[in-house]
Amino acid sequence: MFDINRRALLKTGVAAAATLPIAGFAKAGGSDEIKVANTFDETKIDWKPLPDPDGKPTEHVSMSFLNVDEKAKIVDILFKFSANEKIPMHKHTSHYSTFTVKGELRTYDTDGNLKSVRPAGVFKAGTPGEAHTEGGGDEDVVVYFSLRPYTSTDPIYEILDENLEVVADMCFDDLKELYEEYSK
Repeated sequence: MFDINRRALLKTGVAAAATLPIAGFAKAGGSDEIKVANTFDETKIDWKPLPDPDGKPTEHVSMSFLNVDEKAKIVDILFKFSANEKIPMHKHTSHYSTFTVKGELRTYDTDGNLKSVRPAGVFKAGTPGEAHTEGGGDEDVVVYFSLRPYTSTDPIYEILDENLEVVADMCFDDLKELYEEYSK
């Protein structure tokens, strides 16, 4: 094992991980393949509550901003979802990418049926889609989200009620404002 640095991460194409507390790389069996050591320490992350539509902390979810790109209108966030719990029903209304950092991300359809399981190490590029909920598996899950609305005011998420009606939405400007509040 050797200490990682930002340049080594960027050269391997893991740019987003450059800001995460990961201990090191190891060469696999003398090959050129590099494996990231599984030492992600979520206690080093400055977790904040995600406000619900009423401004109260959303149950079973914490967040930590990694980057807010004002020019490109992209927000990079870590979300932590509680083990064996589901966050509120929502719909992605813009492009996004996810990478499961720790645990497994479980997504559920509107009837509560398990749709997918994405364990640590799985990347997904997503497009606007169907209503769903998600949460952790048997342990809390930490997921990197790159939210890409590319505009200030078009929704990134729509938060839905039990009748799948939109009760709130979240856009780039909303997340930027929350980022600025949390950065004080």
